[in-house]
Amino acid sequence: NGDETLLTQCSYDMALTTCQFVEIVCHECTKDSMCGAGLCANGTCVCNDVCEYGGYCFLGNCICPEGLGGPGCRDCDPPCQNGGVCSAGGNCQCIGSFSGAVCELNSTVTN
Repeated sequence: NGDETLLTQCSYDMALTTCQFVEIVCHECTKDSMCGAGLCANGTCVCNDVCEYGGYCFLGNCICPEGLGGPGCRDCDPPCQNGGVCSAGGNCQCIGSFSGAVCELNSTVTN
């Protein structure tokens, strides 16, 4: 219809080594309220955050790859626990005696 434009955007793989061009639908706008959480810039909705790790902007929101979420697709989804840090691939890097998919397991044995 008349209020959408197809654009191509470079979407990097999780290792940030290759770029795939994907077509995305950009909705034209005349004011910020038409863009969800984003802004209307030159008639196109844009995200407030840069969508990283293969995420892309749609109607002012980052659409994140599986395993990532949050502002700019920089957080693990589900989030890391017990001080774990999210890596670019959406995996939690655990610290100390913690392990598991989201660092939920403590391997310290207590008597």
